[in-house]
Amino acid sequence: MNESNAFNRTVLELLTDAIISTDLSFNIRSWNKSAEEIYGWPAAEVVGQPLPRVVSTSYPDNTPEEVFAQLLQQGQWQGEVVHKRKDGAAINIQASMSILKDNDGHPTGAVSVNRDITEHKRMEAALRKSKELFAKAFHGSPLPMMLARRTDGAFIEVNESFLRLYEYNREEVIGRTSLDLNLIDPEIRTENARLYRRQGTSRNNEIQVRTKSGRPLTVLVSVESTELAGEACVITTVLDITERREAEQALQESQRLLREAQEYGRIGSWELDLVQNEFHLSDIFIEFHGMSQNTYIPDKMYRYLYPEDEAQVAQAFDNAMAGQEYDVVHRIYREDTGAIRWVHARGLLIRDEMGNPLRIVGSSQDVTEQKQAEETLKRYNERLTVLHEIDQGIVAARSAKDIMQPALQGIRRLIPCTRVGIALIETVSAEVVIFALNGDTDSLLETGQRMPLVHNQLIEQLAAGQAVVIPDLSLHQHSASPETVKQLVKEGLRSSLTIPLIMQEQLIGVFFLVDATPHYFTAEHQEIAGEVASQLVIAIQQHRLQEQIRRHAQELEQRVAERTAELEEQYRRQAALEERQRLARELHDAVSQSLFSARVIAESLPRLWERNPELVRSSLTDLHRLTRGALAEMRTLLLELRPAALEEVSLGELLQQLTEGIAGRSQVEVTLTVEGQDAVPTEVKIALFRMAQEALNNTIKHARAKQISVKMVSRPDEIRLHISDNGRGFNPADRPSGHLGLQIMAERAEAIGARLQISSRINAGTVVNIVWPNTLPEEKL
Repeated sequence: MNESNAFNRTVLELLTDAIISTDLSFNIRSWNKSAEEIYGWPAAEVVGQPLPRVVSTSYPDNTPEEVFAQLLQQGQWQGEVVHKRKDGAAINIQASMSILKDNDGHPTGAVSVNRDITEHKRMEAALRKSKELFAKAFHGSPLPMMLARRTDGAFIEVNESFLRLYEYNREEVIGRTSLDLNLIDPEIRTENARLYRRQGTSRNNEIQVRTKSGRPLTVLVSVESTELAGEACVITTVLDITERREAEQALQESQRLLREAQEYGRIGSWELDLVQNEFHLSDIFIEFHGMSQNTYIPDKMYRYLYPEDEAQVAQAFDNAMAGQEYDVVHRIYREDTGAIRWVHARGLLIRDEMGNPLRIVGSSQDVTEQKQAEETLKRYNERLTVLHEIDQGIVAARSAKDIMQPALQGIRRLIPCTRVGIALIETVSAEVVIFALNGDTDSLLETGQRMPLVHNQLIEQLAAGQAVVIPDLSLHQHSASPETVKQLVKEGLRSSLTIPLIMQEQLIGVFFLVDATPHYFTAEHQEIAGEVASQLVIAIQQHRLQEQIRRHAQELEQRVAERTAELEEQYRRQAALEERQRLARELHDAVSQSLFSARVIAESLPRLWERNPELVRSSLTDLHRLTRGALAEMRTLLLELRPAALEEVSLGELLQQLTEGIAGRSQVEVTLTVEGQDAVPTEVKIALFRMAQEALNNTIKHARAKQISVKMVSRPDEIRLHISDNGRGFNPADRPSGHLGLQIMAERAEAIGARLQISSRINAGTVVNIVWPNTLPEEKL
């Protein structure tokens, strides 16, 4: 047994998890070495101490009560907790707690196996952060990127830059391969995949691809391996170098032409005699440099050097004297015209047998065209860059004004000038409006400024799509806006370039550039400005379309409002017509029939008097009943024709006229009882009256009743309306469809907050109870 206990203690000491045992009061019995290392407490200091006092514990996912309840009920508990070390530092622990029992199964204590997972939690957080950063970098990258499965090459995710470059939407791409989308030729894809498999990566591999529309692109592709949710993937980054390759091809073409020119052109040779101190020049050299003789002294030759290049020519001479090749590109003035030319001079130092310098022999070639070509290419690349930036700005801009200032700044990078601006023409007011300005100096012109439009030959020229160059504004007499020209001249601006802005074959404005130098603008400036003007028209057209959409939306809202008003008026007229038709029917059904019956009785009374005087008394009673009912019906109809009059009549009076009218036009005995006449809001009074009217009409039409009782009780806190009859009744559950009377009564009751109860049985009559609780303050009544 001792050997077994010793073995167990040894195992406990070797475990990296903290093993802590306690008695039933959670006083610590044992504390292994890993517990000392994890919590910083020596076993000697904690054994016998209450565990909660030694280790402060918090439960992220449970309450302490829930943990101990599960431990006592199930004998074990597992979960994450946060403990504090002796030094107060919080650590994350994966705890597994169990109840210890003796041989008889009685609890004797508890044991907890605690694993420090602090570093694991930190790594999990770092991994989540890394994934978030990857997602942001992936989707926010300006370079097209795609993530694909390594097994079949199907796209799992692509960013917005990829979709813009290849002209696809996300639904068309996800789940498909580059071959499915015809982005790349199979041979190129196979070769690229072979390179990737051989090297395990692929960096800046130049290939040809296609967009959705079939447009060819030259791109640099970089492929790296990665893993997503345990699945092997590849992440590919694409750099579009189409424009760069086109520029390089243009440069290569220029260099090819230059090489041919060097091969077939005249290359002048020269010799500097260091002993005689003389330059000896060949005839070809003299011809293309415009020289007048074959021999010059060095000092005179140096006078033709461009001043800024003297230092580098001197350095090249020193290098040659030191044994290096004489190789320098510099500028010279032609002797005959004074024009500046670029020269590429190369030479070698010749020494005598003793090693003394004798002469430098070399050649010079006019490379002016090459320098101009390089400068032109540089300007062209700059132009492409600016135009691309303007294009991107137009796509991203919410309005034309958002892109105007960046566009104007871009044009001034291509054409350095004092000021550029945009003026729009308003044909209705015949005015020119300054839409945007950008310049180095303060201007008398302001954005939004309006000036009269003068129709002249210049306007006709612009309307025809022709640019207008004015070499000297101070000498120019004709302008579309003479006032604008006067202000420009006052500011010291002398020359201008005006480009028409044409939209749908209509002149909508001008794009103008001005400078303080007369005769400043060239044909190249005109070409560049024309390209930018085309882009500005797109931006302005986009702005106008947005304005049209806004105006059309406002017009549509106005038309909807007007149409709604028309429909409301039609509905009001239709409702009035239907009300008149209803009153006509009421007048015909009730009053006309009552008066007709009264007329028949009245005409028969004289004859009846002669035959049976006693019967006359009964007929007179009927005549009185009919005329009284007709009068009540007429009063009710007059009230409905004059709704304002309903406010002046009490609910009791309305019910009296209603019941008298019903009694007058039927053989039904109608009794009315009114208790109290408290004030009631008009809408409540009308609703109660209409419900009573509907109930009585239903009784007359359907119940075949002989007696109807109507009772109204009005109190300050409520109004009760009780209507009953002794008719044939009905089963509420079998109420036939199409009878809207009861539904209308229910809707009226709900509208005023009243309670409606209808009770009926077959051959037992019908009872209608309506209760309106008065919850309104007294001043509202």
